Amino acid sequence: MDLVRLLLLEIEEKHDGTGRPVNVKVDGRPREEVTEHLFMLAEAGLIEGRDASHLQGRDFLVLRMTWNGHEFLDGVRDPKIWAETKDGAKKVGAFSLDVFSAIAKGIIKKKIADLSGVEIGL
Repeated sequence: MDLVRLLLLEIEEKHDGTGRPVNVKVDGRPREEVTEHLFMLAEAGLIEGRDASHLQGRDFLVLRMTWNGHEFLDGVRDPKIWAETKDGAKKVGAFSLDVFSAIAKGIIKKKIADLSGVEIGL
C-alpha cells in the first residue's frame, strides 16, 4: 500500500492537465513492480490509462487520476494519518484498499470531532 500511495502522489504531482501521459517512476522500485501496480490502480478505478505492453514487456500509460483516486489520496496524503492508517490495518489484519480507505476516513472523522467538536459522516 505504500507503493499505491507513492504512485498516486507521483501522478498528482506530474499530471499537467494537458492530456499527455504521465511518466511515473518511483525511486528504488523495479519498473515491473510499478507497472503491475499501475494496472491494479486502473482496475480499482483510481487512475485511467492504457495498456501499452509490447514485445519487450508490460507497460501502462497513465492518463489521469480519477475522482476516486483523488479521494483516496486526500485521505492518506498526510504522513501522520498514513502512519496511523497502516498501524490500524496491521491491528485489524486486513490490507485491502477499502480497509485502508475506511481506516483513514475514521481517523479523519475523529480528528475533525476532536478539533472542532463537530461530528460528521464521511
